[in-house]
Amino acid sequence: MEVVGEQLSGDKRISPEDFSEIWKVEVPDGSKVSNRELCFEKVRNAAKSKLKLKAVELEANRKGEGELKTGWFGSIYTTLMKEPAKKLVELCGNAPFIIAIDDCVELNLGRISMEPQEDISLPALHRMVKAGEEDNIWYIYMDTNSGVQYTLPRRGERASSSRLRDAFSPLPPFPYFAFDVMAGNAQKPSTPHGALNLAYLKHFGRPVSVFILHTSRVLTKEIVQYWSTLRAEDVLPAAKLKLIGTESFNHGKTEQVFAILSSRLLLELGITDAANRLAMTAVSGHMRILTGVTSAEEIMNTCSPSEPMLAIAAASLLVASPSSYKAAINHLVKELILKGLVLECGRQGELLARILLMMARDFAILPDSETEARSFVSANHVTTVTLDKFLTTLLGDELGVGDESKSIRDDLLGWAKKHKLNFTHFLQVNDNIHELTPEFLEYCWNRGIALTCAYNQPLFDILIVTYHGDLTQIERSKFGLLVIQVKLRIEAADRGL
Repeated sequence: MEVVGEQLSGDKRISPEDFSEIWKVEVPDGSKVSNRELCFEKVRNAAKSKLKLKAVELEANRKGEGELKTGWFGSIYTTLMKEPAKKLVELCGNAPFIIAIDDCVELNLGRISMEPQEDISLPALHRMVKAGEEDNIWYIYMDTNSGVQYTLPRRGERASSSRLRDAFSPLPPFPYFAFDVMAGNAQKPSTPHGALNLAYLKHFGRPVSVFILHTSRVLTKEIVQYWSTLRAEDVLPAAKLKLIGTESFNHGKTEQVFAILSSRLLLELGITDAANRLAMTAVSGHMRILTGVTSAEEIMNTCSPSEPMLAIAAASLLVASPSSYKAAINHLVKELILKGLVLECGRQGELLARILLMMARDFAILPDSETEARSFVSANHVTTVTLDKFLTTLLGDELGVGDESKSIRDDLLGWAKKHKLNFTHFLQVNDNIHELTPEFLEYCWNRGIALTCAYNQPLFDILIVTYHGDLTQIERSKFGLLVIQVKLRIEAADRGL
């Protein structure tokens, strides 16, 4: 407060823009000492000087021998912060002055011992701020660490506050997260083909992790907050690194398999301790969003939102090696679904249906011969598949019907050859669908989503958007739907099927 007050109390009135310039980080890569570092050096020196000057007074107040009887934390605020706070508010015309305390959860990391600590804790900081609540200063506590464990403070004997060691329980957090912040800046594609461009798709989803980008080989000289600020050719490598934290996919590592498939398949976690740990890891890695916490059972409620770039990166990693792809699905079933970490939601096997549809879409782009090369992304555009190729990959060349239906089958495949689909991931619909407009079908195509319907939706369970005709020209009437109803077999299929 003293340093800021000195900067604002000069002869010439400083503008907000000039003040921001004083605390600016000019070169993010650390090659040059920034103005912000110089300012914080002044803060550190001023704090050391004041603590040394007021040491005797503070020690007396702590022992109850001083004039202040308002408590230890009140005495700290009055002795060290009261006058600078008053001056700062006066310089601002008695308008509220806002102080944001970033990375605040760092103050509580590793605090298990109940012995007195030499460094400050977050509850102690709260109490000092509380002591100065009559001053017109607002404090905002913020942190970009998404670790779920920080939303549930410890209770019982290891609690950081004595009030949490008895009958008091904290209210569960209400998380809020801005989503698709940059989507409004994306120019709507004029054709279905334009929606396949990574330069358009990169505008959707959440901000990308600074640390992931800074460690990427293609982004060593700048720190970027949003996918949309990246060049189209740099988005996919950064998205892959964000997904698995490394350049090579390990299909035997549970965290990587879950991160990749969760971004595409709407995986829902169970309520076991192992599932909770997986949720904490996924949220900390910015793979899933925390939607709530059940306080009594300390269960983390999370979901994977619709983020096209992560889904595309996941698909690219999977189709790069068909054998690794199959091993990842096998790991999902044996290590996650059968062990209860991932719930097999739906009464008719909807999750397994999504797995089959996803695999059919992905394997449909693989070359018919080893000499032909195809990938999920080509020339910075998502690769589409024709509906006939998708159906034959899913059901076989005969579509599961006999020769007596050959003419019908051939007519169907001839018709399907003119339709294309491009879904990269599934989106859950919470309400029953009564009407689908051409504009909504276009939105689904543009975002690359297939729809998983509500559990009580009549007649159909999954909808996949198709387009009939030339992708470089748009006619909304040519958007269509592949309508899928999911049913369990009366008897279990043979394991070799």
